[in-house]
Amino acid sequence: MSAETIITSIELGIALVREVPKGVGRITSWVRGRRILVIGAARSGKTSFLKYLQYGLLAPEGEQTPSYGWGKKRDQNHHKTKNFVVKTGRDNMLQLHVRNVIDVVGQVPAESHAQFVRKHKPHALVIMLDSSIPLKGPNSAGNWLKSFSAELALILSDDAAVRRSLQTMIVVMNKADKSNAGQLTNRKNAVLGILKRGLGATMPIRPQDIPVLPCILVENSDAGRLADTVIKKLALQIQERI
Repeated sequence: MSAETIITSIELGIALVREVPKGVGRITSWVRGRRILVIGAARSGKTSFLKYLQYGLLAPEGEQTPSYGWGKKRDQNHHKTKNFVVKTGRDNMLQLHVRNVIDVVGQVPAESHAQFVRKHKPHALVIMLDSSIPLKGPNSAGNWLKSFSAELALILSDDAAVRRSLQTMIVVMNKADKSNAGQLTNRKNAVLGILKRGLGATMPIRPQDIPVLPCILVENSDAGRLADTVIKKLALQIQERI
């Protein structure tokens, strides 16, 4: 079985390997694969995360990563990848089979992002937050997350199909290099508090069990390590819930 393989950053001798399956392997990967929905406000790093997850590519420092061109096909609100596999761990024992990653447009209200969850019914939900933006204030990341959580709680309470499909959620605090360790810890605790109050008992996953991880998606000394940690955690969360 042939495959196009991309080997990216190595941490402690353990590589993340991306494969694009061919032939029968492509069918098998699609059947086993998980749908991953990436949401977040505009410029939070959704497209950068998708490109790193799929290809292992980081943008140069200071370069603006252009968003994918939505609307080239049937849907004006999202970009959807083809299936691929990410392997990690000793002897590549941990494998994340991705049916597709869906990257949605950011220039819509937070409530619309919750409706994307209803529409796409993902197995895994990745929430991108810009950690350089304050969590308090009228246009803050905290207000965005509160509005999203409140709308998602309503959806989860009345849509059994969404509850069944949603297996894991992870929050990525992008642009972590713009904050110090103390600020990141305080924002992580605040994010968990917002999710706990907003989602409550409606979530199939306990809010306190949702990982909130720092990330950098531009080239610097910590970027690959932090981004790989996010992907490994996502793979573990999905594997544990299959």
